[in-house]
Amino acid sequence: MIDLLSSSPGDASRIFKLLYTRLACLVVISRPDIAADEAVPLTEFLNRNTPDAKDISPIVPWELRLLLVRLQSIAATDDGRRAIMSLYALASEVRSHLSDAKAESNQPAIQAWSDRLRDIGLRVADTLVEAGDLETAARHLNTLTGIPPDELNSRKALLSMRAGDLASAQESLAKMTPGLCKEIHQALLQTTKGDFAQAVEAWRKLAEQHPDNELLGQNLSACLLYTGHIAEARSILEGIVRDTPAFPALLFNLSTVYELCTNRAVERKTGLSQFLAQRAPPAAAMSGGWERTNADFKL
Repeated sequence: MIDLLSSSPGDASRIFKLLYTRLACLVVISRPDIAADEAVPLTEFLNRNTPDAKDISPIVPWELRLLLVRLQSIAATDDGRRAIMSLYALASEVRSHLSDAKAESNQPAIQAWSDRLRDIGLRVADTLVEAGDLETAARHLNTLTGIPPDELNSRKALLSMRAGDLASAQESLAKMTPGLCKEIHQALLQTTKGDFAQAVEAWRKLAEQHPDNELLGQNLSACLLYTGHIAEARSILEGIVRDTPAFPALLFNLSTVYELCTNRAVERKTGLSQFLAQRAPPAAAMSGGWERTNADFKL
């Protein structure tokens, strides 16, 4: 922040680079609300489409422009409609640059703008899902081209599962290349079907094969909970908390398990919060982002 404030007003390139770094870091440490507030002046200026804004837009880093759209959707109360419109506006701009690059036979530029266009297409789908418009998101995914088949089928399968269309999810899953990603999707499909006994076996196998992947253990504990094995579910979640940096979903799930298995849930959750408060932050998080609030522990 000091570097940003001390930058020369005429050094736009440095200012925008530092601004992107600050806003991205705020998102990483789970403070997108602050980032969204700080992004408002620049976002509103660029959206005015005045001559000054048109002059500045080309020198704003592409990553910052995408982040501004994302932060705009966080701060808005319109179910993401404005963010989708902004993404479509960016896509139109990208197509224009892509057309120019093709006219000049500039292969590096063609590759760069093509990659950006594909990325925007996926971001539109994500924004539609966040807005709850799953049907439109599914139709949109079907229009995308140039996306790696496994990535596209993975997104289609997850979207179909969320929408409850398990037949379509199975079709997309069948097109994926065998591997860890497909196995995780298969376990998710079994969970979505309510076949928790088989899902437990699938998640247990994956968790044993990949002990460093805490999300596998968390999904295993959720299925164990549904099959009545609450003590084992609690043991797995407590083990993950001890061995890895805690994250909100993990703390929320463990706190829920405490509420289900004991009348002293508040005491257990308080003890959990004290344990994490006394533990030294992991090296990867020394710059921040490990802080937790009472809401993370359901307190």
